[in-house]
Amino acid sequence: MNPCRSTNAEYQPDTGPLQTPGHRGAAAVDHGSGRRFEPERLNQDFPLTLVEPMLKETPMIQVSIFKEVRSASAPLLWSLVIALGWPGPAAAGGDLLGEQSLNEALGVVVPEPQIVNPSFEVGSFQIWPGYVADNGGVSGWEGSSVGNWGLNPISNGQSPFADNGAIPDGTQVGFLQSSPGGESRLSTLMTGLLPGSSYVVRFRANARSSNSVLVQVAVSGELREISLNGGPPALSQTISPVGGSNPYHRVSLVFTAVVASQALTIINGQGGDNTVLIDDFELLGDRAFADRFIAVPERLGFENLASELLPPGAVRNDGPFVLQVLSGDDWEILPEGNPGQTLSTGFQFPDIGDSLSIRRSDGGRFLFSRLDLRTLTTEPSDGLELQGRLNGQVLFSVGGISSSEPAWQTLEPGFDVAIDEVLLRIDSRGAEMLMLDNLVFGFLSN
Repeated sequence: MNPCRSTNAEYQPDTGPLQTPGHRGAAAVDHGSGRRFEPERLNQDFPLTLVEPMLKETPMIQVSIFKEVRSASAPLLWSLVIALGWPGPAAAGGDLLGEQSLNEALGVVVPEPQIVNPSFEVGSFQIWPGYVADNGGVSGWEGSSVGNWGLNPISNGQSPFADNGAIPDGTQVGFLQSSPGGESRLSTLMTGLLPGSSYVVRFRANARSSNSVLVQVAVSGELREISLNGGPPALSQTISPVGGSNPYHRVSLVFTAVVASQALTIINGQGGDNTVLIDDFELLGDRAFADRFIAVPERLGFENLASELLPPGAVRNDGPFVLQVLSGDDWEILPEGNPGQTLSTGFQFPDIGDSLSIRRSDGGRFLFSRLDLRTLTTEPSDGLELQGRLNGQVLFSVGGISSSEPAWQTLEPGFDVAIDEVLLRIDSRGAEMLMLDNLVFGFLSN
């Protein structure tokens, strides 16, 4: 337990709109390098140009988007700055334009990510059992050997490899048979990537009847953790036959692009005579991934939790949410929320790096929309870094979230990124606790 704060301030009810400035600025995040900068140093570190119309104003809290141009030939990267107390102008109607509108306003052409022939529907094979060696190549795909991969069913309907399960998309699937001498590989090229942006690859997989296949996936030669049917990610997954006319397994992974085109490689590492079936590849950028789902708003208000100090490792359920203290012994549920109760950084001084995780109880994905925050006095509060994660990988990060006002305010980062975890991490210690309430999410479902 850390020492108590010096103040003896009592809780203050909501006193209405904020009247005076005094918030500390939040850190900007350069998603390309991972570096973080304080607002007053932005113009020194990068030639940033403020896009004036892109400013959203709430009481003394605004969100601005800056354009960073590293060189004439470099791609455009975006840094999001949460500026608490920024005195700049508000956009007409107070709305923050979305990514698409912003790009249109600046004349930025955003590439469309794609995989050629993602469902193996281009062309057909006639010669049994469907090997490339006997029938010719497959558009968009290259194997480590022509003698152990191909298409099924062949044109007469025979399907010796794809012999179970319902074909996910179209009438054909790709198959990759194991190699007696080691791994077998099948690769395609992902194009239209924006370096520094995060992408989700999803595809369907199955195994030939009576086979069990150890599958790995690499991006530009680097193995990536993959999730099977929404389970925990790992560097390899075992694919078993789904049987009958059941749907194929769902496989997904997340990666951050480093160049505009990168290789995606499926690896059959089982050995012996075992075959994996693959189909229906999707390459989804942040916005495209989110737009494939319907977002149902859900609010986390901590009303269903006991007012208590949360011990390290504590797990608490509040409706459809699960909170878990990953580190630290100062996280606390307190009264005087907005309304109801609030999650606070505690009366004690927390340690830098103390963290708390918020997930859906069903493990599903969601969008993060906004939160309310305040402190007890006009003294600066502890600061938080808010991370949005998917399969354990950070997709967005906002640092320096803090307050120095006792009135509730609403912070709206507005990220259109599908995630499965929000991680709250202490990144600075202040004279007062930081209090959070009304975290609003968009639950995603097909």
